[in-house]
Amino acid sequence: CTRLSRITIPGKVRQLGPSAFADCANLASLVISDGVTNITYRAFCNQGSLKSVMIAGSVAVIEGLAFAGCSGLTNVTMGNGVAIIESGAFAGCSKLASLTIPSSVKRIDPGAFVQCGSLATVYFMGNAPRLSQGVFDAGSKAIVYYLPRTTGWGPTLGSLTTRLLSTGALASASSAMREPPSTGAATKDEEELLSRAQRGEAQAQYVLGLRYEGGSGVPRRHPEAAGARAGPTRRR
Repeated sequence: CTRLSRITIPGKVRQLGPSAFADCANLASLVISDGVTNITYRAFCNQGSLKSVMIAGSVAVIEGLAFAGCSGLTNVTMGNGVAIIESGAFAGCSKLASLTIPSSVKRIDPGAFVQCGSLATVYFMGNAPRLSQGVFDAGSKAIVYYLPRTTGWGPTLGSLTTRLLSTGALASASSAMREPPSTGAATKDEEELLSRAQRGEAQAQYVLGLRYEGGSGVPRRHPEAAGARAGPTRRR
């Protein structure tokens, strides 16, 4: 499938077979629609041109090596519904710099994010998941950020340092979501933003997934947050 550049997997497809789209050299964009329940073993591995993946909230398991070797991947959107990320699922995604893990994720298996040398920030929207050894690269400098009022967090997660996403950052984030921008912090907006993120709203998750540039503390929204429709999430 060397000419295939974009794929949308419809919701009528419940599960993909192993290696279903492996080695499609020119695939750049992938949308997995609401209704699909599993992304199977090696389903999209070795896609060097793949840059963007949007995974619906109906997907419960991302199986082993599902996106391994996708060396050009820069943007992964996971819907709130993904519960398990298996071994090596995103191994070798060497350009993936930032990642948001939805609150539904309960388990991350060994090697899920090894050989991800560009990974700098990982944002968790819920409680600390059950984490196996060696999920991230040994010696990785990536920082894990977690939300206030979530549980299970210590000074590290696996080999990574953890930090509480501060109230000041939340206030800046909530301001960034309003039009026109507001001046000053607003506690109600912070609460609303947290609530929306924990319900799995992708835009709120993106805004909370802040990147800090040069230690300035100035938040920058995810590049696709503004004006983009994120992948579908499961309605409750």
